[in-house]
Amino acid sequence: MDHNLILPFVMISGGVIVNDVPKIQCEDPAVDDHCISIHDSDLRIPLQLNGVFSYFHTRVPTERELNECEKVFLTPDASDWNPHCKSYELNERSMLDFEGNLSEPSRRLNHQVVFEDEDDDWASTMASVSASDWEANIDANVSTAFSVSPSVEQYSNPSSDVAFCKAMNLKGKIYFKKTLHK
Repeated sequence: MDHNLILPFVMISGGVIVNDVPKIQCEDPAVDDHCISIHDSDLRIPLQLNGVFSYFHTRVPTERELNECEKVFLTPDASDWNPHCKSYELNERSMLDFEGNLSEPSRRLNHQVVFEDEDDDWASTMASVSASDWEANIDANVSTAFSVSPSVEQYSNPSSDVAFCKAMNLKGKIYFKKTLHK
């Protein structure tokens, strides 16, 4: 990829400190302004500007770096993250009163993550992918999940990328539902 995009919201949800105000807009700029900092690590990633967009350079790690360097994650654990969940919006809205002031903590709502079924046929979709196919295709298909142009044949063919990726998403939803109801 030429560009890697990541939202500050996602990094903050993963426990990363994101100071996204450019140093040129700070009254008293410091080294921690306009950078990403990792809890429990001395790592600080300074941000730069491309026009008005903050960024930092990335590259593919070397073999030695993959094997010897500390790994740091900028995103939350996948099992805790659903960018389509309305609870973020509802919880943010409950932080303010009708005048736009911070509401009293006792009046703030805490909306739990809710997962809605997008398909009623999730069970049949899950049944169309065997455990051996799941394991054999996971790495090969994840990278193509966002570039596949679905056709009618692909949806009816259980071994297709579309059916596999759809089943992966549904299996994740089932896991979350089971986890939430324990």
